[in-house]
Amino acid sequence: MMNEISIVSLSQLLNNIHLSQSHIDEAARFYIRHSHDQKSQQSLCEEWCNHFHFAKGNVDGDKVIISLLHMAQRVIESVIRFEGAYATMRDAFKKQIIKAFALLKDHNSSQDLKQQIKDLLKLWEEKQIFSKSDISIMIDTIDPNKLSKDKIRTQFAPPQYLINYAKNYKDLQTRLQKMNEYQANLDDLINSGAQDKVNLYDQYLDQYTKSVESVQKYRQLVIKDIIDELKELDKIHSKSIIDLKYIAQRVSNLKAKKEKRIQNEYYNDQ
Repeated sequence: MMNEISIVSLSQLLNNIHLSQSHIDEAARFYIRHSHDQKSQQSLCEEWCNHFHFAKGNVDGDKVIISLLHMAQRVIESVIRFEGAYATMRDAFKKQIIKAFALLKDHNSSQDLKQQIKDLLKLWEEKQIFSKSDISIMIDTIDPNKLSKDKIRTQFAPPQYLINYAKNYKDLQTRLQKMNEYQANLDDLINSGAQDKVNLYDQYLDQYTKSVESVQKYRQLVIKDIIDELKELDKIHSKSIIDLKYIAQRVSNLKAKKEKRIQNEYYNDQ
């Protein structure tokens, strides 16, 4: 967990991040080195977002903003290779970046800064650091008058898991219908007592067997789609519980600080 000394060091690094590439690299290394637990990750992300926010009123604001974005890319690209706590850092940082872009709506960005950010976003899309829909949202933030076709298409598109489920379910129904047809053909042949049509028996039986196997395959795909989505919802639920606990702890700490400050003010007035 990060201590007060670490937070002070981090603040100093971010204050100077726009001075050179080496400052960006040093800040990125600091983030990677301290991303081993969730509370530290929260502090790192909040500190980054705070500096991003205050950069808007800074004389060197444009340099600070683009430097912070380059540093964020370095961090995400580094932790993307790791698992465990680092994976949560990657996801938390990506969410913080998307959140930070909302702050640019009120910022009178220069054309030079807009172009630099667009070039960086294009690079992020090529490297698949963010999804196309996220990139589209961020581009629209800095250039709200240019609503991309991709955004219009993705804005109303159903989630991918639902598309997969619908496709697999449709295929399953088609194969169930075929299976029932083959079974009916086989039953008719058996009931007619046509013993001389042995080859036809074999043909219908083979068709029915293959259709049953196909139905089983697509039934498993549909079940997998549902299970995958339930797992994803469970992850979101688990993270929400952790976030709520963290917020509750923050509120408790703030209340304690407020009470302590009130007590100090009271004794100072005596």
